[in-house]
Amino acid sequence: MMPVASREAELLLHCARTRLPLASRERIRALCAQPLEWEDFLSLAAHHGLMPLCYERLNEIAPQGPPKAAMVKLWAARQRTLAQNNEMADELFGILGDLDAVGIHALPYKGPTLALDLYGDVGLRQFGDLDILLHRDHVPHAQERLRARGYVAQFPLAPAVERAFLRSGAQYHLAMRHEQRGMMVELHWRVDPDIAIEPEAPGAKRFRSRELLLVLMIHGSKHRWSSLGWLVDVAELMARDPVDWKWIEAKAATLRCRRRLALGVLLAQALLDAPAPGEVVARMRDVEGMESLCTALAAELLEVSPAEPSPRAMLRENLGLFDTRAQRLKHLLDTVWSPSLVEWTRWPLPRVLFFLYPPLRLLRLTGKHGAATMRPKIPAAATPRTPPPPPRSTD
Repeated sequence: MMPVASREAELLLHCARTRLPLASRERIRALCAQPLEWEDFLSLAAHHGLMPLCYERLNEIAPQGPPKAAMVKLWAARQRTLAQNNEMADELFGILGDLDAVGIHALPYKGPTLALDLYGDVGLRQFGDLDILLHRDHVPHAQERLRARGYVAQFPLAPAVERAFLRSGAQYHLAMRHEQRGMMVELHWRVDPDIAIEPEAPGAKRFRSRELLLVLMIHGSKHRWSSLGWLVDVAELMARDPVDWKWIEAKAATLRCRRRLALGVLLAQALLDAPAPGEVVARMRDVEGMESLCTALAAELLEVSPAEPSPRAMLRENLGLFDTRAQRLKHLLDTVWSPSLVEWTRWPLPRVLFFLYPPLRLLRLTGKHGAATMRPKIPAAATPRTPPPPPRSTD
């Protein structure tokens, strides 16, 4: 594990795993015996969605070390997460049953399925919504089944607009919210608009471990790894099963996401001692700019009060994680030109005027962020220096 700036951050990193070597156990005890800013520790654990896991590790290894008030807050978060996640897991199984009953094949990922697979306990991983992957053509029918369960669209769309939305190459999911219980469900027809990972096996009920690892790498990098909990998922997956690194590296090369893979591997190893063969790590370090990027991002990730970057900085940083200039150009054009739910819901135009949505988006973004924001350079390899804002949820 790389050196960290504070004892609070170091303690968090040692607690953020299910399997603890002897050295980590001893270090947890030693850190708990020292003066710590426990509010800073709790703030970090809450921001990164690690309160339940931290409670379990501290209660197991050093129950008398933290102040009682800190342990009570951790315990309360653990109980609250367990109750909420059990409710969401039950809801997910009900939704999958409803979809299966009408012949819709659906593949759940992240959320409760990831918690059970990687942690063996649905209450140890915090998440905020349910993610379901299905065929694009099945989305309208799936929405009907969800409406029957009490869900409404987060952004209601007219039928013609929804058909255009589903055909858009820049879109990949729709969200629905339960009117009474507040649960969110995201119906995905792709896991990512730029780099799509599809299950190899037709009719698969879940991603294979090697597929899932790439899915997690792409998701985390897209959000600048703003939640350490996402890296814990990666580290746990790498430690749980034998990893088919040959397939993963070949697939990443085919999909042109080697930079995103390299960043995830290096961060997971540096911060959480995630196991990876030495030759794989060496190849990841050879990816241009990744080692220095990992060092900078790791330090920023563990700040108690990170600054919020500008939209332009966020866009530039994400562009720098694409492998090719063509990918960066496509993503930039999609960002500034392809209409989003904001445009489609704010200006409900008739079908014959749909051609106005792209310029409306450009005008809206220019007015919101300024013309300079819409003209970022397309970097060959950007090295971000400013951390992203906290995620809305840990999933």
